Amino acid sequence: MNIKINKKNIKKFCALAAGATITLSTLSGCGNKDMWDTNYTFTHAVIIEQGKTTIVPIKQWSDYDGEQIQIIMEDGNIFLTSTFNTKLFSEKNGSLTAEDFAISISPSENEIGYIERQDTSKVMKKTNK
Repeated sequence: MNIKINKKNIKKFCALAAGATITLSTLSGCGNKDMWDTNYTFTHAVIIEQGKTTIVPIKQWSDYDGEQIQIIMEDGNIFLTSTFNTKLFSEKNGSLTAEDFAISISPSENEIGYIERQDTSKVMKKTNK
């Protein structure tokens, strides 16, 4: 196979290489959710399970086929849980806090906990408003 090296072929190669570089750099720098589904950015996950409601800060998250969701915390801890009992929340836009959101969706008898780091957690009792 003979490929002629001329200015036109070099320009095409450079354009393709530049386009691939821009595409890859764009896909690697998008929020805390990968670009394939769409870019969603959340600050906290509220997990309701076995009589407890837990608020988890999110560094990154991924969803999978079916109902699984993986949540990665700032300290590297990873939660693999179900979307049936997990709600994602962002404190960036509005006055509602993660704690207020957890209280509003949690069953009244649930104890609400907040995981800040691996070695500490804050526990709150839900008060009915």
